[in-house]
Amino acid sequence: MSAFFTQKFSGDLFHFESQRVGVTPSLTWRLNDDSSLKVLAKIGADDLNGFAPDASSIITAEPDSRQYVGLGVAFSRQLGGFGLDLATLLQDTSKNQTMLKTTVGLSGGTTAGPAKLEMRLNGGTIKMFDRQTSVLDRFLIGGDGLRGFAYGGLGPRDTRTLDNQALGGTNFASLQLDARFPGMISAAPNIVLGVFFDAGAVWGLDASAADLSGRALVDDGFDLRSAAGVTLGYAVDAGRLEMSLGGVLSSRSFDEKQQLQIAFTADF
Repeated sequence: MSAFFTQKFSGDLFHFESQRVGVTPSLTWRLNDDSSLKVLAKIGADDLNGFAPDASSIITAEPDSRQYVGLGVAFSRQLGGFGLDLATLLQDTSKNQTMLKTTVGLSGGTTAGPAKLEMRLNGGTIKMFDRQTSVLDRFLIGGDGLRGFAYGGLGPRDTRTLDNQALGGTNFASLQLDARFPGMISAAPNIVLGVFFDAGAVWGLDASAADLSGRALVDDGFDLRSAAGVTLGYAVDAGRLEMSLGGVLSSRSFDEKQQLQIAFTADF
């Protein structure tokens, strides 16, 4: 049994406030040494409020409060040096929003000479059976999920707003490749130098009843973004603190870029 509470505040990225609270009871079966299956329920409530005066009308027309219940399964399997995670959730809300949300991830690594190679491949899709999605359900990536771009810095945006507000998408895919070279600085063995390449896209925005005339101004097509750069990490017992400096290789004019990023990664 787990419980969660998340809150977003109006700022540079979001022009609204939101609160999400809920519980997730689950049962997990160890199928064998390499795989497991989890069955779960998700019960909670959302509030979407505190809209800024310049908030996108596509978002302000979405339900401001709702309760939801969902049933899902999650499957994990170790494939050699890679781990596969697949999860799907069927959810219905008090506003008659029925959706099937599915995510998949494949991650792992190997060693090639002095380099440690890592790959992370992630994707997701939302299928609506009734009504439209909420910005609280749609996918937003960037930051450490797609380096070189700010979180929410790519994908469908409302170009009628002054700062092209992020709307999120019903689909996403991302690929992250890293080559790290530990021990290259003999005087500082905890410092790890590396290079990276990231590529991904967020696309799809189901029709909104908010403003059908303005809906055509939202470009929700598939456009691949990519970035490459260098990383500087510091390894400690608890994990790795890493700074990445990246340059964007492909983007759209309204994307929000972020060349310098800092992330902490830990395995438990």
